[in-house]
Amino acid sequence: MAIISSTESLYGYAGGRISAAALTFALLKGIPMGLGLGIFLMAVGAVLYFAVDTTISGVDIDVVGIILMVAGAMTLILGLIMNAQRSNTTVTQRRQDVRRPPFDE
Repeated sequence: MAIISSTESLYGYAGGRISAAALTFALLKGIPMGLGLGIFLMAVGAVLYFAVDTTISGVDIDVVGIILMVAGAMTLILGLIMNAQRSNTTVTQRRQDVRRPPFDE
Protein backbone atom coordinates (compact mmCIF):
# COMPACT_ATOMS: atom_id res chain seq x y z
CA MET A 1 0.00 0.00 0.00
CA ALA A 2 1.36 3.38 -0.96
CA ILE A 3 1.37 6.15 1.61
CA ILE A 4 0.59 9.64 0.35
CA SER A 5 2.77 12.56 1.27
CA SER A 6 1.53 15.85 2.64
CA THR A 7 2.16 17.51 -0.72
CA GLU A 8 -0.09 15.14 -2.63
CA SER A 9 -3.76 15.86 -2.89
CA LEU A 10 -6.16 13.56 -1.07
CA TYR A 11 -8.75 14.09 -3.76
CA GLY A 12 -8.38 11.52 -6.47
CA TYR A 13 -5.74 9.48 -4.66
CA ALA A 14 -6.02 5.80 -5.60
CA GLY A 15 -9.08 6.40 -7.73
CA GLY A 16 -10.91 8.38 -5.06
CA ARG A 17 -10.48 5.72 -2.35
CA ILE A 18 -8.29 6.46 0.65
CA SER A 19 -7.33 3.74 3.10
CA ALA A 20 -7.57 4.39 6.82
CA ALA A 21 -3.79 4.14 7.18
CA ALA A 22 -3.19 6.69 4.39
CA LEU A 23 -5.77 9.06 5.85
CA THR A 24 -4.24 8.78 9.32
CA PHE A 25 -0.78 9.41 7.89
CA ALA A 26 -2.09 12.47 6.01
CA LEU A 27 -3.72 13.83 9.16
CA LEU A 28 -0.53 13.43 11.13
CA LYS A 29 1.54 15.08 8.39
CA GLY A 30 -0.36 18.35 8.66
CA ILE A 31 -3.46 18.24 6.49
CA PRO A 32 -5.87 20.14 8.77
CA MET A 33 -9.06 18.11 8.94
CA GLY A 34 -9.59 17.98 12.70
CA LEU A 35 -11.44 21.28 12.94
CA GLY A 36 -13.74 20.51 10.04
CA LEU A 37 -14.44 17.02 11.33
CA GLY A 38 -15.29 18.36 14.78
CA ILE A 39 -17.71 20.93 13.36
CA PHE A 40 -19.28 18.28 11.10
CA LEU A 41 -19.81 15.84 13.98
CA MET A 42 -21.32 18.56 16.14
CA ALA A 43 -23.68 19.62 13.35
CA VAL A 44 -24.86 16.07 12.64
CA GLY A 45 -25.31 15.43 16.35
CA ALA A 46 -27.31 18.64 16.78
CA VAL A 47 -29.58 17.73 13.86
CA LEU A 48 -30.16 14.25 15.30
CA TYR A 49 -30.82 15.59 18.79
CA PHE A 50 -32.93 18.66 18.05
CA ALA A 51 -34.59 18.04 14.68
CA VAL A 52 -35.18 14.32 14.21
CA ASP A 53 -38.27 12.81 15.82
CA THR A 54 -38.05 9.40 14.16
CA THR A 55 -37.88 6.31 16.34
CA ILE A 56 -35.83 3.24 15.54
CA SER A 57 -36.25 0.10 17.62
CA GLY A 58 -33.21 -0.42 19.82
CA VAL A 59 -31.62 2.96 18.98
CA ASP A 60 -32.26 6.20 20.83
CA ILE A 61 -31.61 8.94 18.24
CA ASP A 62 -31.26 11.59 20.97
CA VAL A 63 -28.43 9.64 22.64
CA VAL A 64 -26.68 9.16 19.29
CA GLY A 65 -26.96 12.93 18.72
CA ILE A 66 -25.49 13.72 22.13
CA ILE A 67 -22.64 11.25 21.58
CA LEU A 68 -21.84 12.84 18.21
CA MET A 69 -21.93 16.35 19.67
CA VAL A 70 -19.56 15.35 22.50
CA ALA A 71 -17.23 13.57 20.06
CA GLY A 72 -17.30 16.63 17.79
CA ALA A 73 -16.48 18.96 20.68
CA MET A 74 -13.58 16.76 21.74
CA THR A 75 -12.30 16.59 18.16
CA LEU A 76 -12.56 20.36 17.82
CA ILE A 77 -10.69 20.96 21.08
CA LEU A 78 -7.95 18.48 20.18
CA GLY A 79 -7.65 20.03 16.71
CA LEU A 80 -7.23 23.49 18.20
CA ILE A 81 -4.60 22.21 20.63
CA MET A 82 -2.69 20.47 17.85
CA ASN A 83 -2.81 23.58 15.65
CA ALA A 84 -1.56 25.73 18.54
CA GLN A 85 1.33 23.35 19.15
CA ARG A 86 2.17 23.26 15.46
CA SER A 87 2.35 27.06 15.28
CA ASN A 88 4.61 27.25 18.36
CA THR A 89 7.12 24.78 16.95
CA THR A 90 10.53 26.21 16.15
CA VAL A 91 13.14 24.60 13.96
CA THR A 92 16.78 25.03 14.85
CA GLN A 93 19.44 24.25 12.30
CA ARG A 94 23.01 23.85 13.40
CA ARG A 95 25.82 23.94 10.91
CA GLN A 96 29.12 22.42 11.81
CA ASP A 97 32.26 23.03 9.87
CA VAL A 98 33.79 19.62 9.26
CA ARG A 99 36.92 20.90 7.54
CA ARG A 100 40.16 20.33 9.36
CA PRO A 101 42.11 23.38 10.43
CA PRO A 102 45.33 24.01 8.51
CA PHE A 103 48.46 22.44 9.99
CA ASP A 104 51.01 24.79 11.44
CA GLU A 105 54.47 23.78 10.38
